[in-house]
Amino acid sequence: DQTSVQRFMATRDVRAARRALATQLMTGVTVQVTLCLVGFALLGYFMQHPEYLPADMNVKDDADDLFPEFIANRLPIGVSGLVVAAMFAAAMSSVDSGVNSITAVVMTDFLERFGWHPASERSRMRMAQALALAIGLVVVMGSGLMKYIEGNITVVTGKTVNLLTGPIFALFFFALFVPRAKPVAVWVGAICGVIAGASIAFSGHLVYLMHSLWDVDPGWFNVRLITNVDEVTGQSWTTAEDVISFQWIGPVALSVNLVVGLLISYALPARLNTQSDRV
Repeated sequence: DQTSVQRFMATRDVRAARRALATQLMTGVTVQVTLCLVGFALLGYFMQHPEYLPADMNVKDDADDLFPEFIANRLPIGVSGLVVAAMFAAAMSSVDSGVNSITAVVMTDFLERFGWHPASERSRMRMAQALALAIGLVVVMGSGLMKYIEGNITVVTGKTVNLLTGPIFALFFFALFVPRAKPVAVWVGAICGVIAGASIAFSGHLVYLMHSLWDVDPGWFNVRLITNVDEVTGQSWTTAEDVISFQWIGPVALSVNLVVGLLISYALPARLNTQSDRV
């Protein structure tokens, strides 16, 4: 996570970085637990009082809309405004950190690495500002398209973010704890991990593909075909329910990554512990 890494690198020394990491971990756990409790509270509230939901909403299919509905129509006037303001503040805080991190990565790992060198610090600053503006516009335009994405936002996020979380963790694991780790083993493990995670994330689409090509019965996987209708265009398409929950994407992808990487690393002949190997 570039945002966290750059935050730690800005500390005074290693001890300060450790304190920052400990603070972040404790704060993160507190925030996650609080958000889970809020979610359970909202779920219980609307399950006990379904009459408070609009006629076209239900708890299962419109989970993403429960919190906005509660804020807009159930919180007292004034409190709802404070909650919305806090949400905007949190969103801006997350966006500016991400934009700053992406800008730093693009300039350091791409532009400067492949030959671009600013004539002065002022030129460097202008390039950073231009990149930040361009990246910010892309983020804003991309976020405007989120309403057209079908499905629960938690599920959609889990199916995309978790595909790369495992390989990133495995990369640090091999670098820190596996002396015989080989670059080719890490690469092959990462590829296998991503494939395993993608197979779980899009298992419903794979089942429908097998049904379309080879007339495989979705019932073999204990799922059924479902038809979705696009709210904007009115077009419909058919797919199958996911065979495995998206919550298994991270654990399975990480396990496959580590097992494949370790097997290949120890199957290949050991080499001298050169500087390039350590790097």
